[in-house]
Amino acid sequence: MLISDAVAEPRTLPLVTLRLAVQRDGEFLFLLWDDEARQASFSGGPAELEGHRAWLARTLSEPCRYLFVATEQGFPIGMVRLDVRVCEAEVSVNVIPTQRRRGVGTAILRALEDEVRSRPFPFCGSLRTLTARIKQ
Repeated sequence: MLISDAVAEPRTLPLVTLRLAVQRDGEFLFLLWDDEARQASFSGGPAELEGHRAWLARTLSEPCRYLFVATEQGFPIGMVRLDVRVCEAEVSVNVIPTQRRRGVGTAILRALEDEVRSRPFPFCGSLRTLTARIKQ
């Protein structure tokens, strides 16, 4: 099943592009990590900026983890992370609070689908399966 087959489709999705995250994205990524995001997370993660910066440095150096910043018209509006294991990856998505519930998450997943198709991955060349867990 394609990501686009599994997500709800609002009338008009935002046009989202992805770029690999860099260390200078730290403060933006920390803005995404609000109470709502922490409650939905399985990992918890640091709630202070310095701990988040350390997490980001580790994440960017991890060879099987891909962190993308999602932008709309050049402005960052979210992120998506892939944790790759052989030819499968777990997906994590977060959207800036002011942009939630308007289809941005769906647009990010669609952009990720294109990214995954165009990027070679270590150990397998291409990913076969993307999985996202949703905390209830």
